[in-house]
Amino acid sequence: MRKSKGQALLLIVLVMVVVFTVGLALISRTITSLRTSTDQANSQKAFSAAEAGVEYSLKSQTGTVGTAGVSLTNSANYLTTVIPLGGTSSNSTFLLNGGQEVQTGDGADIWLSDYNTTAGTQTYANPRSGTLTIYWGDSTLDSCSQASLEIVWISGSVASPVLHRQTYDPCSDRRTANNFGTPSSGPFNLILPLSQPQVKFADNVAVTVSNGLIMRIIPVYKDTEIGISSTVTLPAQGTVISSTGTSGGASRKIQVYQGYSRIPLELFPYSIFLPN
Repeated sequence: MRKSKGQALLLIVLVMVVVFTVGLALISRTITSLRTSTDQANSQKAFSAAEAGVEYSLKSQTGTVGTAGVSLTNSANYLTTVIPLGGTSSNSTFLLNGGQEVQTGDGADIWLSDYNTTAGTQTYANPRSGTLTIYWGDSTLDSCSQASLEIVWISGSVASPVLHRQTYDPCSDRRTANNFGTPSSGPFNLILPLSQPQVKFADNVAVTVSNGLIMRIIPVYKDTEIGISSTVTLPAQGTVISSTGTSGGASRKIQVYQGYSRIPLELFPYSIFLPN
């Protein structure tokens, strides 16, 4: 009887251990699932808050600093920063297309004269003169894996515009066929202002402009990231809006480039200026 009682007690203890183990596993899994669901919900709230910050800045063209005025009804918050491209002497180094790759055959514009943001039309006032250094290419790739560039700009006056075109190719094998110019080979570090990161490019070329109105840089053969450094204060080129949304412990960030209206590729540079 004593041996039977001992065995029964042992079985009870073993059953209790198994029950407790299974129960703790289920509780732990439930807590993990609840935490995951909460994190996902907070992440979605943070993303929506970041989107709201972008919409706010696109409408008001201002960046909100601190916490005042950025709390939303779903207990999320956003903080937006608007970074101007060009427009000041300390901000004449920037990335085209907001740092995104410029597409082959499409190109990106650099305003060398004023853009009338109030009326939404180009005025081409105050043309600039100076040297623009254009950077492009991935420094980790060989020269024949890089894009070539076609650089087109218009100078002079609206009444008597003058068209200029230069082409550059870092690949010597391609240059024998396309007769493009030879750029300088790097790598080159382009240090961006306003606490933006440093970017390393494979090639660059310096272009001197006199009374410049507008410039378009067009990649050839492949898409590429393009950076600009100017010896002259360029007019504003647009803005980069950075919005960070937070909810609970989640944080999501959205960055949007807002440039000016582009002249359609079919019209540039042939029909920019209309006759009086």
